[in-house]
This record gives sequence, structure tokens and C-alpha cells, in this order.
Amino acid sequence: MAVKHLEIERKYDAAADFGLPDLSGLPGVASIAGPRTHGLHATYFDTADLRLAAHGITLRRRRGGDDAGWHLKIPAGPDSKQELRAPLGRARIVPARLASLVAAYTRGEPLLPVATLETERTVVRLLDASGETLAEVADDAVSGRDLRGAARVTAPPEVTGQAMPFSSRSAASGATANDADADADGLVSRAPGEPGSVANTGNANGVVTVIDAEGTGVVPAGVPVGEALAPAAAWREIEVELVAGTQELLKAAGKRLRKAGASRAGSSSKLGRLLNDAIEPPPRRRPARTPRSGSAPRTARARPASPAPRPRRRPATPWSRTWPRRWRRS
Repeated sequence: MAVKHLEIERKYDAAADFGLPDLSGLPGVASIAGPRTHGLHATYFDTADLRLAAHGITLRRRRGGDDAGWHLKIPAGPDSKQELRAPLGRARIVPARLASLVAAYTRGEPLLPVATLETERTVVRLLDASGETLAEVADDAVSGRDLRGAARVTAPPEVTGQAMPFSSRSAASGATANDADADADGLVSRAPGEPGSVANTGNANGVVTVIDAEGTGVVPAGVPVGEALAPAAAWREIEVELVAGTQELLKAAGKRLRKAGASRAGSSSKLGRLLNDAIEPPPRRRPARTPRSGSAPRTARARPASPAPRPRRRPATPWSRTWPRRWRRS
């Protein structure tokens, strides 16, 4: 069963060397709890032409943190999104309840993985005098990959054995197909079979199979696996999410972050920032014109007929000419 939650938050872009300012003294804030750090891995689902993203909707499956599971976010107003959550379930099967809620946007197109985001999140909580959480401030270091048409590395058919996770950070550092089974750095890694995972091949040819949008190929031993994966984009952002606080607190926190060097984010979601150039806004429909009260719609209004020509009338005869001759004046 999906759980509904109204999310009210603002996002801010920050430089790599940004320092989170002191947030004490904000409206209603008596103390600050934290920080706590989480490692998050999210896979985003959409149609091939990004129909959900075009309407500002995001559908993801996220591991890690306090709210792991499926999350569907639908815009609900300025700084607000209606969020529906479902348990983790299976990695590549969208929960039926969530899929039905976006069917009007997908219009029969399948939901596919379109991007992955790995986030190192550091959270502080703003508390009131009674210890209730007013807001959460999350400092996110994000690494995202566009999976549309990107390589998916899996075990070749002739190889048996367990697929070994291979982190994107190891690929970026120059690890090769032969080094895949040596990745034990404890970083957030992709699960076997997900985009970016590499098999422990052990075959004589030293190759792994790459499945991409154009077909199947191979990556020979010694070739950096990162070259077969989608290029990564990295950025840092700050999120301020209200819990029991007010809009006044949300604005005051944003003002303090901007004074420290952050700027208002150009996109309301991480997916929107990653795939910004590929997202096309939905076509604008001209609203139907409302007819004025008491009148028929313009298309149904009949054109008035031309008036019939009036018959010509003979000029009236003066009364004096109808009188008897003896009554007329001489």
C-alpha cells in the first residue's frame, strides 16, 4: 500500500568548498541535532522520451537512509510535491499502484531505468524548545549517470559465477575489467545486474559483455570499465525540507544559505538537473474559450438571417381629399 506524504522543500546549488553556515537563531529554532551521514543509491524510472520528467514528476527506487523504497513525487504547488511511497520490492518492477498513478502520462509506454544517482548525504535537524523537528537541512554530494543508451555490463553467457559489484568511483579511477572482482573499498556499489555492475568473468578471453542501445559488444581485458559506462556528472546541493516548521523558517533558512554563498537551484529535482537538456516541456494546449453567460458557444451560434425586404407602400392620401366636395374650402 502506498503511503502519502506532502513534501515542502527548497533546493540550493553550492560550490564544492561550500561550508554550511550556523543555522541557530532561525525562527522557532532552539537547538540543532546532528550531523548524520547516509549513503543513498537511487534508480529513476521514466519512459524513453521522459514523459514523466516533462511534467515535473519523478519515480525512483532508492536504497539507504531512513526512507528506503519506491518514491513517486508529483508537483503540488510552489516548493511542494505530493510524495507516495511503497516498499522496496523488486529492483526493476514498478509497484502497480504507482504505475497506475502515472498511466495518464506514460500513455502505454513502458517505464525503464533512465538514470542513477549516488548521494553522500549529511543531515542536520532544526529543533524547537520541546525537541520536535521543525526542518531538516541536507548537504548532498551527488554523482549522477544518464542510463539512456548507456552500457550495461553483465556476465557473458559462457561464464558462470556470482556477479561482483563494481562502484562507479572505482571505474572513474581507472579500474579495468580484470580488477572488477578486487573492488572492496566499501564505497556505495551497484548491485549485481544493475547498470554499472561487472561480472567476475574468469574466462580465458578476459572479456565482459556490454549491452547498450545499439546492441551487444565486448570490453577486452585491460580496458577501463568506466569507458563502457555512462559519463558521470557531479555536483553539490543543499535541501531544506519542512517537517513541523513554518514558511517563515523555510525563507529564513534559505536567506542564510544564500548569504553563505549558495544560490537557488535551477531545477526542482536532481533528475531534472541531470537530464535537463533532454527533457522537453509538454505541448501547451490552448484553453477552451468560455462563452458569455446567456449566449451559445461560438461554434454553435447561428448567424442571424438577413431581414426580409419590406413591401413598398403607396403614399397615404390626405384626409382632405377624401372629404365630399361640398365640405372642402373653396
